[in-house]
Amino acid sequence: MIARPLTFALVLTVTCAAATAAKPTAANVLDTLAKSPPRLMLTARRLAELKALARTDKPLAKAVRDVIARADRCLRQRMLVRRLIGPRLLSVSREALRRAYALGLAWRWTGKRPYADKLRDNLLAVCAFKDWNPSHFLDTAEMSHAVGVGYDWIRDTLSEADGKRIVDGLIRHGLTPGVDRYTGRRRGWWIHSAFNWNQVCNCGLAIGALLTLGPYLYMSNTGIDLSQMTGDAPMDVGGVGFDPLIRVGIFLDHLLIIVVAVIAATMAAGLYPAWRAGRVAPVETIRLV
Repeated sequence: MIARPLTFALVLTVTCAAATAAKPTAANVLDTLAKSPPRLMLTARRLAELKALARTDKPLAKAVRDVIARADRCLRQRMLVRRLIGPRLLSVSREALRRAYALGLAWRWTGKRPYADKLRDNLLAVCAFKDWNPSHFLDTAEMSHAVGVGYDWIRDTLSEADGKRIVDGLIRHGLTPGVDRYTGRRRGWWIHSAFNWNQVCNCGLAIGALLTLGPYLYMSNTGIDLSQMTGDAPMDVGGVGFDPLIRVGIFLDHLLIIVVAVIAATMAAGLYPAWRAGRVAPVETIRLV
């Protein structure tokens, strides 16, 4: 099976990383990521170690050849489409995961740009889906895993626009439905399950969260300093001055305005139908039915 050599190579990589990594805490988990992409798995140092090992390790060398052969087949395949089989999108999510690892590893190993470009096109395709079928959350988690790893491995090749579309899709289709389950707004029975749904769903969301939370925290805490572009001169646009240190943030007053506006709009939309319904005589309504 094609999946076996791929799994073998990845297990080797993760095992090497896990052997030296201390268990992170909630306070320092982001500090355990590499400073530059790929940040999560198969860092540049680990890749160099595997390449050196593959020169003498015949099973590993064969595993890599098998993965690259799989990636070559992926180059000839059509883009992924959102097609449910019964109530599930799982076959599409798992195919996305296979392509992410195969094309991603082939790109990392060979440096041949067609592998990265094909993976980019697949990631953009799935991020354009209307959703990742969160009613069967295994589908959503597998897709989050695929998009997270794929994005991390080809991030340096992406344009700013494509990178933003992929991150936005991961947040919208993967992390947001996940937060709904963790906070109880939607049923998430798998969160504390003893079955494989626990590992697949929680790990898939964790991969997506680790790769998208870092940029937001950087922008909120460090920001972008534009002062070096102007020196000591004040920064202004159309005569309006502004702080050259640009940060992002979420403000409570903005959230309250949105909540109040939504509630007011909902109530306003329901007043007229309720007024019309109150003027209808029940007996007359039953007669018409």
